[in-house]
Amino acid sequence: MATARDDSGSVQEAKGDRRNYQRSSKPDRSAFHGLILRRTAALCNTALASATISWEEPHDFQEPELPSWRDPLPKPERAVTIGIGFKCSDGLVLATDTQYTRGSIKTHGPKLFPIVGAPERSDLAVVVAGAGHVAFMKRAIEKISVSLASLSSPSMENVRVLIEDELVAFYRKHIYPHPKHQDVSFSLLVGAWTVSDGWNLFRTAETAVEPVVSATGYDSIGSGQYVSEYALDLVFEGGLNVDHAKILAAFCIKAAKDFVDYCGGKTRIFVLTADGAGGHIKTVSPIEIEHRENYATELYEIVRDLLQLLDTDGFSDDEVVGALTNIVRDSIIGFRAKQREIQQRRASRMKGVT
Repeated sequence: MATARDDSGSVQEAKGDRRNYQRSSKPDRSAFHGLILRRTAALCNTALASATISWEEPHDFQEPELPSWRDPLPKPERAVTIGIGFKCSDGLVLATDTQYTRGSIKTHGPKLFPIVGAPERSDLAVVVAGAGHVAFMKRAIEKISVSLASLSSPSMENVRVLIEDELVAFYRKHIYPHPKHQDVSFSLLVGAWTVSDGWNLFRTAETAVEPVVSATGYDSIGSGQYVSEYALDLVFEGGLNVDHAKILAAFCIKAAKDFVDYCGGKTRIFVLTADGAGGHIKTVSPIEIEHRENYATELYEIVRDLLQLLDTDGFSDDEVVGALTNIVRDSIIGFRAKQREIQQRRASRMKGVT
């Protein structure tokens, strides 16, 4: 046989070892290991080893290609956000989701940061929402926070100029030198109150800080802003107060989380109001947010049903319209009752604190 001819006796030696191993009445483990090693050596030494190995299928060793060192690493972690802020008649409301995204990886973290307020300061309160590269965004907010702490008797213009100066320095040092600076940039939504000027809402565009122009209005940042602004166009009216804005904030964040891939997680809402003691930043409780989001879901369903009822061919009976009207009425009454209950609980807690 060709095998016996080409392996210089190695295969025959291995076969002999196997017969000796099988005849042994008390084979030990070392003899077994030696047999395996010699059989492996015989297989590798023979010129016909390739014919002995069973291949699953022909392969030209060209596909699939091995990963190249040029293959990109996962993109930096980004807060691909929905962030929205409302300038109200009695304060400010800012809201975000909590999902961070890095390629296909999703994590959760804060995008809404209370910077300063009462009782630490009686003349200044600032809260910031961020969207974009997470590490750079957070570091820039930290530097803004440190600078604001040293600002005495601030006006709203002082706050705006200080934030712009910090952003100019930060972008010059960290962002613009980056070979892909657009991938590591970020946007901020800033709610501020000063004792001299009241409150205002700002949005950043790289190093520029732009105020919301209207006396009562809103602005948004992040990838979910188009969905949220579309939702707001359906329900927004100027002159809203804080309680109304909290409902709209939950409504908008819920819409973005439902329809924008990179928005998700929890909804966070901060409220900035002021009294004689200064500007106060308060967090809306998760229970209240959940209640408002549930009501937003109910509103979506009601609007969908209303649009279907416009089809006179599909719904020829006007009594169906009357029944839906009753459902809408009951839903609104139920929501208002829950709102009053929440307000009463909040008032009771405040009395207990005082």
